[in-house]
Amino acid sequence: MIIRTPAEWHTLFNEQKQSGQSAAAFCREHDLCPRYFSKRRKQLLNSDALSRSPKTAFVPVSVMKSIEPIRVELKLGDALVLILPTSISPAWLAELVHQLRP
Repeated sequence: MIIRTPAEWHTLFNEQKQSGQSAAAFCREHDLCPRYFSKRRKQLLNSDALSRSPKTAFVPVSVMKSIEPIRVELKLGDALVLILPTSISPAWLAELVHQLRP
């Protein structure tokens, strides 16, 4: 039995797709077990999808009307509250949030 890396399996999956052959025909031509080929494709595609999915959680947001100047209030736990003007750069704010994550 040949042990292949995930990259080698991905190469085989791409070759099969580009060949236009069915998985069974491709496996016969390349001396592969069709059931194992299918199993590895499912395993690797599922693990690839999981590794690409964002690992973020939803955060509750509330909108309040106020006569005060508009601002962004960012609460991080019980200890830290940042009050920022709405003119703050979204990219800067995103980087700040990213840096403050544990």
